[in-house]
Amino acid sequence: MKRETLKTIWQMGWKITLGCAIFALGFDLFLEPNSLNVGGMSGLAMILRGLLGFGSIGVLTMLLNVPLFVLGARKLGKKFLFGSLSGMLLSSVFIDLFAFIPAPKTEILLDSLYGGLLVGLGLGLVFPLWGATTGGSDIAANCCAAASARPVSARSCWRSTCSSSS
Repeated sequence: MKRETLKTIWQMGWKITLGCAIFALGFDLFLEPNSLNVGGMSGLAMILRGLLGFGSIGVLTMLLNVPLFVLGARKLGKKFLFGSLSGMLLSSVFIDLFAFIPAPKTEILLDSLYGGLLVGLGLGLVFPLWGATTGGSDIAANCCAAASARPVSARSCWRSTCSSSS
């Protein structure tokens, strides 16, 4: 491999790792203890764990993402698959690892603010990198964007608006 390629992969890897760790901290310390759902596959895994009464959110997130990764790999290519697969696996592992950290006792409004800030900061580090995502609905948005002239941000915004209004 060329030196430039290794440097690019290294830069991408540490930013995805840091972003996923920050995302998982926001999720585990502030959102999940207050049953504040983040949406996407992590949110669906949170609901499934509550309904089933067992399981970990990270493992359920990984299982729920399998069909979407199969679809995304065919439509979006190897770079997308590598970046998003590493993002999804890292965020799922960090969610399960950080679940053992005791959550601070604050008000739910502050928890939603802190959790939203950390989740947004973490995802902000992951998303700009080679089309990387943490999996889930972002894969579906990228597939739709690849099939149409609309950018991913417009698709994701529309999906989020529709799901939060129902």
